[in-house]
Amino acid sequence: MAAIKFIASACLAGVKCRYDGKDKKDKNIYLQVKRGKGLLLCPEQLAGLPTPRKASQIKIKQGRKSVISSSGEDLTRFFLRGANLSFRIGKRFKIDSAYLKRVSPSCGFGLKKIENKIPGVTSALFDKKGIKIYPR
Repeated sequence: MAAIKFIASACLAGVKCRYDGKDKKDKNIYLQVKRGKGLLLCPEQLAGLPTPRKASQIKIKQGRKSVISSSGEDLTRFFLRGANLSFRIGKRFKIDSAYLKRVSPSCGFGLKKIENKIPGVTSALFDKKGIKIYPR
């Protein structure tokens, strides 16, 4: 079996784990994972959030970043837990790169569609810890 070389957002490999219960399959990532080169993670599921779930966005209020669902629930603790668990798993496998889903409050990085352009909670942690991010 090939050595694991990267982490990928699970939805990019066809796992129906997005907030809406769908995936965003990327054929290349799917094939690399199938060959054993990638490790799939969904930080939101790792944190215990269900699928499907309410859409969420990062909001800034009084200088503090929070993740708020479309129904107004503060889910910040779940997103932080998912980010930390994802990083710990990546560290255990000595991962130095990640393919993460754009426009996501967890994985978003290099965002082009979100108004506030704030990186996702997991992608921000990965970036801070030196994991190279390739947005998809």
